[in-house]
Amino acid sequence: MDLNSVADKPHAICIPYPAQGHINPMFKLAKLLHLKGFHITFVNTEYNHRRLLKSIGPNHLEALLDFRFETIPDGLPFYDADVTQDTPSLCDSTSKYCFAPFCNLIRKLNDTSSSKFPPVTCIVSDGSMSFTVDAAEEFGIPDVLFWTPSACGLLCYTQFHLLVERGLTPLKDVSYLTNEYLETTVDWIPGMKSIRLRDFPAFIRTTDANDIMVNYIIREVQKASKASAIVLNTFDSLEQAVLDALSVLLPPVYTIGPLPLLTRKAVIRISTDFFKCAVNKWNESPVLSSAQEDEKWSELHDKMLQGSAQLLGLLVWRVQREGVVGDKCEVLHKLETAKKEIVELRKLRSEDAKANEKVVSIFATQAQTWFNERKKLQQHIELLLMN
Repeated sequence: MDLNSVADKPHAICIPYPAQGHINPMFKLAKLLHLKGFHITFVNTEYNHRRLLKSIGPNHLEALLDFRFETIPDGLPFYDADVTQDTPSLCDSTSKYCFAPFCNLIRKLNDTSSSKFPPVTCIVSDGSMSFTVDAAEEFGIPDVLFWTPSACGLLCYTQFHLLVERGLTPLKDVSYLTNEYLETTVDWIPGMKSIRLRDFPAFIRTTDANDIMVNYIIREVQKASKASAIVLNTFDSLEQAVLDALSVLLPPVYTIGPLPLLTRKAVIRISTDFFKCAVNKWNESPVLSSAQEDEKWSELHDKMLQGSAQLLGLLVWRVQREGVVGDKCEVLHKLETAKKEIVELRKLRSEDAKANEKVVSIFATQAQTWFNERKKLQQHIELLLMN
């Protein structure tokens, strides 16, 4: 690739929260930005980068000149095991110790005397890595926060401080986990009618007023208000009411989903296997062909259905053996309903277990609805003109 053409590209630093459920979506987004002409610097923690190199080999990441990998420390003690790190410790550490190394990395990338790459023009960071907002402010560049949960999940996070202020969390004691307290209805959230405490992310189920995760999420959401924009892996017609509520609370909110469907098409247009396997960083996630991948998901789907059926059988056996007095009819009714749901699930099974076709069908249904409405409107206009 021509170095001059590389130097003229816009340059985005993409930095995910260092866990697989955050790295994979960010990698998909980085692929799409690269396809649109961006030079990409993808930033892993040193710990996760070592895992990546062990999985795919040290030379594989050098396949593309304009899609580079860099690392920063996560602030935790050196650990050479190939496992996911402790989440609370990681959240606490990244928020305290990643800002300075990240700024040093930007300075290195912007040093044109030693770098053949364009200066950094923007940051795309995980919503849980909001120290990048301060870095963007220091360097005078925009920072877009990519929140990997659903729009509903993010809206719940924006309410954590109110749950604390109104005394709904932390819980008084562990008995509140089982005494119907979690059935308490929260009725003040726009876009979410009659949501229960049980429906919130499980982080609120703590008895510790100094809980790391609750306080961490509150701080991250507060910092999100300083970002240039928020992007979410969803689409408008799926979570419109929630997106409307978020647009009042946060900077401009944009939907960019569904990423799996978009990147599945994008990879086909790129004549390298780099993107196909660089994201499969864990040993338990080998690179598969399309046919193997479909077979894997089909097998997983069958196992899930088989497990549900076995669980259902155990419940039926327990009811028959113990004869639950008083609640027996209700339990049997629920079991019968569960049976019907499993039967229905089997009927709805498709060849693509990852449900991409379901997403496409949603779009198609919506498009057909719009077409019918437009047709009716045209008929009404014609009638009015005739009169």
